[in-house]
Amino acid sequence: VNLFEFKIVLVPIHVGACHWALCAIDNQSRTISYYDSLSSAGDSSNRDMDALQTFIEAEYTQRVGEIPEKYKTSYAKTPRQENFSDCGVFVCFLGRRLARGETCEAPARLISKMRYQMSRELLASKLFPEDFLKDKTMAECLVYTTSAKCGIQNLNNTCFMSSTLQLLFHCEPFLKIIRGPQVPNIKGESILGELNDAYDNYINSNVLVPSKLVEVLSGLLPRYERGQQYDAEEFLNFLLQRVSKEVRECAQTFQSSMNIQLTCLECKAKVDVIEHSVMLPLSINKCRSVQD
Repeated sequence: VNLFEFKIVLVPIHVGACHWALCAIDNQSRTISYYDSLSSAGDSSNRDMDALQTFIEAEYTQRVGEIPEKYKTSYAKTPRQENFSDCGVFVCFLGRRLARGETCEAPARLISKMRYQMSRELLASKLFPEDFLKDKTMAECLVYTTSAKCGIQNLNNTCFMSSTLQLLFHCEPFLKIIRGPQVPNIKGESILGELNDAYDNYINSNVLVPSKLVEVLSGLLPRYERGQQYDAEEFLNFLLQRVSKEVRECAQTFQSSMNIQLTCLECKAKVDVIEHSVMLPLSINKCRSVQD
């Protein structure tokens, strides 16, 4: 992809462990603008823009030729979020505005409502006007946008857990495991009971607030620290392995085995090994659809 064929290129920036900002590369004005809804210019943003500068120069040289002049950098005036969990919403809002060539100035409260609007847009598979929820209170936004599907509330960067649970709670084989007859009889430190209770709340309410589940996971997962972001795939792997310790059927259902033959490059000796995994990476480079 030749990035310089586009008028503007949007680059989400993961800042530290739990924050998102946005860089916009404008190929017409040859500028890199940094948008951060939480903080001002600093060492981190300077490094990010320096890295983009280096990337642009190398990419331009490869795609077009010698770059006539460096792209100018600037810290753009950005609406300020009023909490510590809306940075991703602000990035999406700013990206939407920039892609349309519109100003990024807007009341923070309006942008916070975009979280609910985006969930509705995903369900409807179309974009709505920005004033779609303008006259609704935050409570009304919550009820209106979650009436079709149940959501899982983000408890300060628990989106990795929410997305994984959302997936598993719609996976019939997994539900049979956590809803099985063995669950009420499990004593002591167990994740099955909490998953079962969480699913009860999930199907009987508009929004699941997984406070107890997060608390239990904090004790079971030594690496987990509240407020930090983690990889959803790693969490899925941990959760399935943990459930497999309590219910053998989980391993039988989700674990795969691969027979691999290793060959020594020197003596050419061959050895067969079996690897177990709950993940199966697939290459989608040449796929054009889900069916492919």
